[in-house]
Amino acid sequence: MRLTMYLLRDGSMLDASALRLSSAPRELTMNAVDGVKALSFLVEGEPKEPSWISNVEVIARVREHVSDSTSYGAVLLMERKERVFALTFGTGFHAVDPKAIEPGFGLRVVANLIASSRIRGAQTRGVASNTRDQRTLLPADGNFADLDIQVDEDWLRQLSGKPEQVSVATNLAGSDSLRLTIADFSLRNIAAKLDEVLAAYAKEDFRAKFPFLDQLAPLPSTDPRIEKLDELVQSRFRDRDDSLTFAAPDPFDRNEDLFDHYEITLGYQGRYVLGDLDSASVFGALLDLPPDKDPLNDVRVEALSEDGGHTDKVRPLKSYVLAEQDFEDESFLLTAGQWFLVRHDFVALVNEQVARIPDLSEDLDLPTWDVAALRSRLQGTKETAEGLYNRDLAANRGYALLDKELAYLGPHEKLEVSDLVTPSGELLCVKAASKSAALSHLVAQAVNSAATWGSKAHQTVLQTAWKETTGDASAELKRDDAIFVLAIATPKPGPLHESLFFFTKVLLANALRSITSAQIRVALARIPMDVPPAEKKPRKKRGSAGPSFK
Repeated sequence: MRLTMYLLRDGSMLDASALRLSSAPRELTMNAVDGVKALSFLVEGEPKEPSWISNVEVIARVREHVSDSTSYGAVLLMERKERVFALTFGTGFHAVDPKAIEPGFGLRVVANLIASSRIRGAQTRGVASNTRDQRTLLPADGNFADLDIQVDEDWLRQLSGKPEQVSVATNLAGSDSLRLTIADFSLRNIAAKLDEVLAAYAKEDFRAKFPFLDQLAPLPSTDPRIEKLDELVQSRFRDRDDSLTFAAPDPFDRNEDLFDHYEITLGYQGRYVLGDLDSASVFGALLDLPPDKDPLNDVRVEALSEDGGHTDKVRPLKSYVLAEQDFEDESFLLTAGQWFLVRHDFVALVNEQVARIPDLSEDLDLPTWDVAALRSRLQGTKETAEGLYNRDLAANRGYALLDKELAYLGPHEKLEVSDLVTPSGELLCVKAASKSAALSHLVAQAVNSAATWGSKAHQTVLQTAWKETTGDASAELKRDDAIFVLAIATPKPGPLHESLFFFTKVLLANALRSITSAQIRVALARIPMDVPPAEKKPRKKRGSAGPSFK
């Protein structure tokens, strides 16, 4: 039997309040079940025609022979040891209200029960580098390392495999729900099985096998803490707290290469044009926002091309806010409109690791990234602000320009060694901090370049540039003399590592390990950024209300 169950939140009652009224659950007569109090419900879907009918009907008269089909499901609510479970069958899972369930219940049970060498699959969502879901399945039982998951950058949503004790189940999978495959099982024996599950949920064994499991967890949209967290961030808006950071969620829905500027809409109070999403510009635009309006959800942001076309869908400002917030002795992060709970020791560890990365800002003294000046030069061209900045830097400092100079490692594999190479052996990788996707690319560029350092294609591009910048045809840049510098343009003053958002720090901490393992040094450098203030867009003049009479 395949058994799917949810654990309802602590304090839940054994009644239909955990079910969606829209599912119209119909209570059934129950037979007595030893050791549990139980209620049962039938869920009946709307009769509908099979989806394939219209395709077949084009060439065959099938519709007249087929009746509309109805999907059925069942939900069993069972109370055991003062906790209530929802066991679902068929489409019954649709009837369970997400607000009522204990998030991560199934994942924790599986993490405690699964055999370390018998893992079969996992589902993750990137939170540091992207927001895509990814499901990884192994062809045979294996270890967690075989899944090749970046545990600091990805949130583990689901885990599946086989337990250490086959008496529990033959296979199990867990996320919010728990799915058990049990041989020769009857629901008459459900009480003992629920006891096993509750005992597994209470264990802390997972910390030895999966110490990262609870270091990062998203809050479901129904979590009551979200409202309070939003209120705390709203108050920081009113205080013009410049520790709030803004960045575009990634990826853009449409052609990101055409992006030129943002427009912030305050409703009747007007629209503002922003060249970049720095705190001063955003707060300046919000000065006209009435006090009864919510800056997170009532303000809209549009990412636009030079001719005013959308390069992404219109989003609330909350989707662009990067915030770190403490609440009730816990740490939370807001990114791309999603709140995450982050374990305190994980935050401290990442901050400590990033603080140890050398900062070469003063030594390099990189020129200011002037947003307005770069934008004016971009008009009518296909160049990017980053490309112009790098070209100017190379021309003015005598650096070798490698931007777009690709090393071809194979028929379908290519990479940028770096953006620039200095006469001192710094390999500069340059990006503005206004988009999280850009910083992900920045880190990946350095990591991939370090990993392929020994390849012929990499060395050909690098050493050619090194000879150019040193003027010595016999010179060779060796690993010991090279240093990757992640140069990030930001309007925020002070040490670079203090102004970066937490998930960017996670990427940097992982990059430090990857690059130094290739026996190459890594450092940071701040590029000062000059961003013009928000420019209020004039209202369009309304046309005549009607014909004029003379």
